[in-house]
Amino acid sequence: MGLPKKTSLDWEVVVGPIIFGIGWGVGGICPAPGFVNIAGINAQPILVWIASLIGGMYLWKFFDRTRAFLAKKQAP
Repeated sequence: MGLPKKTSLDWEVVVGPIIFGIGWGVGGICPAPGFVNIAGINAQPILVWIASLIGGMYLWKFFDRTRAFLAKKQAP
């Protein structure tokens, strides 16, 4: 295992952390402790947070597949 040889940044490397940081700031919940907080007394906000987390993952999967499909369609 070594360091990657690629020196350029993809848009995912820049935009992903920005979205992650905004979500963390708006939600005010660190991802790992967020799952532990399910056992808390008022779990409803945490369940909304987890639903949003899962929804975001599926949304990313949709956008990634759409991008790959369009790239394949435009290739000669």
